[in-house]
This record gives sequence, C-alpha cells and structure tokens, in this order.
Amino acid sequence: GSVCYKHVPNERRRNLDDKSETLILVGYYPTGAYRLYNPEKKQIVISRDVIADEVATFDWEKSEARSKAGCVPSWLKDKSPSTVEQTTTDHEVNNRRSQRTRFPSTRLADHEVFADSDVTSSGDLVHFAFLVDTETLTWEQAVDIKEWNEAMLEELKAIEKNRTWEMVELPQHKQPIEVK
Repeated sequence: GSVCYKHVPNERRRNLDDKSETLILVGYYPTGAYRLYNPEKKQIVISRDVIADEVATFDWEKSEARSKAGCVPSWLKDKSPSTVEQTTTDHEVNNRRSQRTRFPSTRLADHEVFADSDVTSSGDLVHFAFLVDTETLTWEQAVDIKEWNEAMLEELKAIEKNRTWEMVELPQHKQPIEVK
C-alpha cells in the first residue's frame, strides 16, 4: 500500500512529539475511513484524518518511509493543524456481539473457516489474505485438476437446467463465443 501520514491531534501529543504517524494504507473501512497498518506496533489503525503519499515507498528493513523525490512534498509541509479538518472521535464504540454459539455452515465444509472471535481489533485475520495463493490458471492447467473439472461440470449442468444456453455442436469453420 501507499505510505500515509495520520494526523495526531494536539490533545494527544506534547510539544516535541510528531504531528503525524507514518503508516501504510491497506484498505478502506465501511464508514469512509482508511484502514492503515502501523509497522512499528504491528497493528491495524482506522482513521479519517490521513494524507497519502503515493510517491514514497516504505523501507521494511529500517521501518521508515522514504520518498522517491528525496524530500517531503511541499504540500505536506504546508499543512498546519488549523487547516486540517478534525473528524476523529475520542470515544470508544462498543459493538454488541451475539452471545449465541455459532456453528460453521455445512456448505463451507470444504473450506477453512475462522470464528468471529478470531478477528481481533488489530485485524490479525486480515493478514491471512497475504498468504493466499492467487495465481490464475489457464484452461490447460485447470483441466488436469479434479476439483476444477467437477466445478466445470456442475456449472454446465446448472446452465442446462436453467436453460440459459442450449448445448449444440460447433459448426465447422466457426469460432466459439469468448467469455471474460
């Protein structure tokens, strides 16, 4: 993600403290805020008062942001606390959680499922997304995998059952319709 600077309000810092924290943008929060990763504390932070620096890169070995331009952009230097809109709230939001016992769905039996209690406020479960192998398969690779063949046959049966398409032989010298 991009290097971001989260504003630290006057109430939460002393005279010589930094006015911003250097964080990494990892996503967006449903309320319109940004989901940011703090590499020093190794936790997820949610904030609305953020300035993104798309030019800078983060040096993971030194745990610091480096600007490709060699210095902080002038538009970042000119920001003063009086011009920054304060949108953060100082109170904790207590989300009610159901106390009922949850059981995994039978249709998810083939998948590894995590309980809601595994998702912490620091977003530990989010980090599992980085471990997923998302390499796309070609038709030639998918045909050799049993699960893919079963899925393709199941999809064809559903198409026939719903009468979405009619299965016919491809006429000679004609190209099949391409799909995305």
